[in-house]
Amino acid sequence: MSAPKLEFARVNISKRMKDIVDELKPLCTKVSTILNLDLLDSNRSIVQDIAASLLKKRGHVPIFHPTNIHKSRPMTTSEISEPKLYGRQKVTTKIIHDITEGDYSANYLTVLPIAGLGDYGFDREELIHWWIGLDILHSDGQNKSTEDKGSQCLKELVDHGFFKEDKIYGSPCYIVHDLLHDLGRKVASRECLNIGHANMGSVEIWPSVRHLSINVDGAEDSDGITTRNFISELRIRKKKLKIKNLQTLMIFGEWDESFTDFLSGLIREANGLRVLHVSKMLPDMEFSSLHLRYLSLGMIDCWKIRLPNMLSRLYLLRILNLE
Repeated sequence: MSAPKLEFARVNISKRMKDIVDELKPLCTKVSTILNLDLLDSNRSIVQDIAASLLKKRGHVPIFHPTNIHKSRPMTTSEISEPKLYGRQKVTTKIIHDITEGDYSANYLTVLPIAGLGDYGFDREELIHWWIGLDILHSDGQNKSTEDKGSQCLKELVDHGFFKEDKIYGSPCYIVHDLLHDLGRKVASRECLNIGHANMGSVEIWPSVRHLSINVDGAEDSDGITTRNFISELRIRKKKLKIKNLQTLMIFGEWDESFTDFLSGLIREANGLRVLHVSKMLPDMEFSSLHLRYLSLGMIDCWKIRLPNMLSRLYLLRILNLE
């Protein structure tokens, strides 16, 4: 006696499976929403800290101002486990919208950093001196110097995950996490701008930019962009900026004489600068800004320039860095 043959209604089974999936979709959506809210809760806390902790004065960059960070809830780690919100682009966009155009922006948001390079290792003194130069760090009058206050703020920023401690050639340094760096650049794009050969073709420039950094490294290594072409592109994009309104100018990298005229002219034209950082001294460098509070000239031969004549004009200068 043979076993009975089982009937398999492929069409009916497929229809039943589709009906079951359709019934489960609303439930899956609810569960997914709950899980996303729970998993992103720490990230939302970070965003709130970012917004609430920045300066109340619009126009200052380029590092987080650490006021009131101690009021946020404790975090179990100083590092963020994922560098990107993989698969959560809509949520990321909503968070950015909330802090730029939503409830946070009107009351808290000034300028989220970062006008510098991603994954750049800042040393302690460099960070604190920039804060002082931007006039966003002051002594609290409790027998603490401004530098001591800066060290305390830096520790809080590390504890809350804004900076990650690292080492370069054995020396301690601080790196901004790439997620926060990307978020900062997006939020502050109308006031902070970084230009380099890598983003020359895609960077969007606003006349409202106040804080500018230029990375001159790697022009000859990029796809079809020579140093000469890079300078030409810089001149074109410079026309979109209101140079006289710049408050921060940072120039990173090594350059040859072909950059000298452009960079010297840019510095001379920017007569409202508060912070100026160059990786090496330019020949016959002239300052038109009398508002400089932070000046870093990089590697220089002191006998080739007349520092006393230059410094006598900078009566507001608080930090002078000569490496």
